[in-house]
Amino acid sequence: MSKRKIDTDSLAIPSIGKTIRYIEWIAIITSAIAILVNGILLDDKSHLPRVFSDLVVLILVLCLAPLSSIFPINRPLWQKRIYILLELVLILPTRLSEVNLELILFLIFAKASLLLNRKDVITIV
Repeated sequence: MSKRKIDTDSLAIPSIGKTIRYIEWIAIITSAIAILVNGILLDDKSHLPRVFSDLVVLILVLCLAPLSSIFPINRPLWQKRIYILLELVLILPTRLSEVNLELILFLIFAKASLLLNRKDVITIV
């Protein structure tokens, strides 16, 4: 009886980068829908500053979508730092609004812990 070698390349096991990317896309889509429903469609239009802030938050969240398609795991350290910094610059202004985007922020911290060294992760968090 001969032993058969299992071809592990053909198994459908996603990498950690793809898994985080899928989770991030789900979080971005869910957040965008929640902002649209709660902030724009159901809100009283007499509160123009609130509607404007919801639109700004929606634009910032949608700017994260192209970034989530990139996962610079094989890039130099300076590109990884800029990637995480750019995501933080996009998400941190949304903390001033009433929209809760903590899941996306935690995903950014998880990506930082995968991409950067310990000292950089501690600085970011």
